[in-house]
Amino acid sequence: FRPGSERRNTMLAALAESDKFERFARWFGAFSSRERKELYGDKKPKGSPTAYGRQRSKGFRSDKAADLMMYLDFREWLPANLLLRGDRMTMAHSLELRCPFLDHRVIEYAVGHMPADFRLRGPNGKYPLMQIAGEYLPEEILARKKWGFKLPVGEWFRGPWKNSLEAVLLTGDSGCREWFDAAHLKQLIEEHQSRARDHSKKLWCLFQLELWRRMFITGELNPGDRIA
Repeated sequence: FRPGSERRNTMLAALAESDKFERFARWFGAFSSRERKELYGDKKPKGSPTAYGRQRSKGFRSDKAADLMMYLDFREWLPANLLLRGDRMTMAHSLELRCPFLDHRVIEYAVGHMPADFRLRGPNGKYPLMQIAGEYLPEEILARKKWGFKLPVGEWFRGPWKNSLEAVLLTGDSGCREWFDAAHLKQLIEEHQSRARDHSKKLWCLFQLELWRRMFITGELNPGDRIA
């Protein structure tokens, strides 16, 4: 990872967690254990991401942290996030998505016969795949940087969505004000909008949490409704 990149900082923050389940929660979540304490303030949380990870990994039979991360990936991140979104987006455009690397024989061989330190060797963490691909693909394809689908929500929260963000998180009827420390919510927004710090991921998660509450818990919001 390049120095100072968001992905690198997230990785370092995850590795700084002593609890292996907390590492998984930090890698995919927005808040570290310390940052969650600041977010809650004097309020008591109603759940624990580490408790969820422990429950979902019952029956796991390896003492290696990397194997645990991959196991939880298969149980959670792939079916509930990547594959779900991929299927929705491709089906919306009449495309049939194929995932050959998820063939059960490929997975069984990789997990059963390749130790984690071999699978994760090298700077990109995909050593076996890169070795095979090198026999068939030119260098410009093999060395091409990963191209994601990241949305510029950080800039939206400083520009066209600035008022909506404040209205959703800081108004009196916001569930986030009930669950979290209101002063800390305001601090996150102010630091982000002043460019003192980049809280894009944190604010996006809180923003979506509140919209989800209004749509599916209280029923006060419908798709297409204006927020503010």
